[in-house]
Amino acid sequence: MNKKVSPLFICVVAFIALFWNMKTNEDSEKSYESSIKAMMSRYPESTLKDIYKSFFQDRLGPGHLVNDTNRVAQYLTRELQEGNFSSLWQVEPTGCDTNFYRVSLALVADSTIPEILLLNAFIRSANEHKPITIEEWRNEWNTIIQTIDKMDLSLPNYAEDKEEIQERLAQGKYIGHHSSQYRNAYSPHYRIISKEIYNTEIKPYVEKRKGISSP
Repeated sequence: MNKKVSPLFICVVAFIALFWNMKTNEDSEKSYESSIKAMMSRYPESTLKDIYKSFFQDRLGPGHLVNDTNRVAQYLTRELQEGNFSSLWQVEPTGCDTNFYRVSLALVADSTIPEILLLNAFIRSANEHKPITIEEWRNEWNTIIQTIDKMDLSLPNYAEDKEEIQERLAQGKYIGHHSSQYRNAYSPHYRIISKEIYNTEIKPYVEKRKGISSP
């Protein structure tokens, strides 16, 4: 015989679910805000595009599968030959959950880590990662942008960049690029490496060198 569920019980469960959802959203907002403040502290010339790029890298990794490994290897070698690497933050986390690290090519240029090691780590980081769906990412970005709106960062071209990102997401496109302002100020040259691969394969090389900041 089925027993009727008490209306009071239903209300209590609904209240707990609502409270839990509000607490989770509050925690997420604080995490986003803390990460954004850290980004702006390191790179004050950042725009919304640069903040977006860090968060999407954290959720979606390099953003695409690597099918042509020879082409990727050639591009890395050419980029290393061009030089002009930033000395800032040679290893840094992405987003707020640190699913990936940005590893500067400066660490290859000064022989801290072998080129082939970084190349293989990047390819596996790209191909082994299972990203969230574009719909999931779009929903998360909406929460992140609401947090940024409240922070009043006075970012240059904020309204235009915000609209451009939203239009791209509406088209099912999520890959973003650094702003010209960021590139001119910091000359970013790095590869995105998954947290697991970084910790087990690259971090030991980095920690052998004094003066290198390693998460």
